Amino acid sequence: MDKLENEVPVLIPSKTTISPKDFDVIYSLSEDKMLEVIINKELDKVGISDSLSLVPEYIIKRKNVMISIFSILVFAFVSSIFFHFSINVYIIEFVVLFVYILVYAFFTKFSFMKYLIKKVKESPKEKISSIVMTAKNDINSKYNNSKTWLYIIIPIVLALVIFIKPRIFYEEVDGWYGVRLYTFWALNFRTAEIPEYHDGKKVVTLRWNAFSDMPFLKSVKLPDTITEIRGQAFKNCISLSEINIPKNLEYLGGWAFYNATSIKSIELPDTLTYLGWESFYWASSLENIVLSKNLTEIRWNTFWNCSSLKRIEIPDSVIRIWWNAFNGATRLSEVVFGEDSKLEEIGWWAFYNAISLKSIVLPDTINRLGWESFYWASSLENVILPANLPEIRWDSFEYCSSLKRIEIPDSVTRIWGHAFYGDSNLSEVIIGENSQLKEIWSSAFRQCSSLYTITIPRSTSVNERAFKESPTVVNRY
Repeated sequence: MDKLENEVPVLIPSKTTISPKDFDVIYSLSEDKMLEVIINKELDKVGISDSLSLVPEYIIKRKNVMISIFSILVFAFVSSIFFHFSINVYIIEFVVLFVYILVYAFFTKFSFMKYLIKKVKESPKEKISSIVMTAKNDINSKYNNSKTWLYIIIPIVLALVIFIKPRIFYEEVDGWYGVRLYTFWALNFRTAEIPEYHDGKKVVTLRWNAFSDMPFLKSVKLPDTITEIRGQAFKNCISLSEINIPKNLEYLGGWAFYNATSIKSIELPDTLTYLGWESFYWASSLENIVLSKNLTEIRWNTFWNCSSLKRIEIPDSVIRIWWNAFNGATRLSEVVFGEDSKLEEIGWWAFYNAISLKSIVLPDTINRLGWESFYWASSLENVILPANLPEIRWDSFEYCSSLKRIEIPDSVTRIWGHAFYGDSNLSEVIIGENSQLKEIWSSAFRQCSSLYTITIPRSTSVNERAFKESPTVVNRY
């Protein structure tokens, strides 16, 4: 009992309540964020203030190689602008550059901080300060991103210097020279001139796409030594308004002036014997053209949608006007054939939608008139058909709503379906007693609301729908 009384009592400490604010705030962060704060403190201790620029040597080498390749791509892209490729080429090149930038960013991506965090997690028992010092010694290279702009600016400047003057690429053709390609040049996108000679030899031809897709080109001067202008030579030159056609030109290829929407006048020399298809396709400003007197064909789509063309004189030498030749020539009001015309054929849709054409006299030499050849020529009032025409084919004069009178030559044996469909003002159809007409097909005179009577040979077969929705009384000789 005395022993217990003499013992010193043990004091039990009172309970203390601990809250989150009693801890360092970094412990409330995620693990990676917490490590990042701690590592930054260690970096400050060793004097590293710009960790973003620290990269391994292999990354620097990779960056240098890839940025050099990118510089070459930039040079190729800028240079290609002077070569006036089609818009699709530039889109592809732009996509390639964009994809390459993404590839560059992926393969050269490096974060010194993430690298340290990874090392700390791999060695949890090692001091963070030791890991930082080791990494500092292993990765002590700095990459200067400011130099990157030089890899972009230098190739651009180099391309501009190379093309400070126009460049003409030639190819030898049978002992002469042809212009393979004419490039833009940095100080002038508007005019171009081709010399008569190159290396002492005549320049005789413009090759395919020599000037195509040059949207700013306004004026071109060609030498008279040129005898050939090949296909697509001036395709999509939408500003081209001044060009001299060489006086000895023999060949003008397909699509030569395709979509050359600013040209107003062209005179083709009589030396020209070949005019390619779609050569003036969509030359929508073309008002006047003089064709060669030795031309034998006007090929398909030659003057398609030449909506400003008002008059055309067909040379006597032309034997065939192919399909769609003047389709969409909505202002064409005069088509002139000579007395000695040798024309034999007018193809399908040749004068389709020629809504300004009021009168036309077709040469007697024509023996074939194609389907829909004058379809929707809504202003056509007078037509003289060829004396030896064997047939009036499908839709030939459909919706020629201004046509009032038509005389069918005795040589015609068949009027095909829809030949005069919708000709609401047609009031007189003359068919002679000696007519060889054997058939009138379905809907040939359908919706001819002004045609009240027609007289045809007794032997002519008439489809029951030939005059459907027309008030026509059919008489027979």
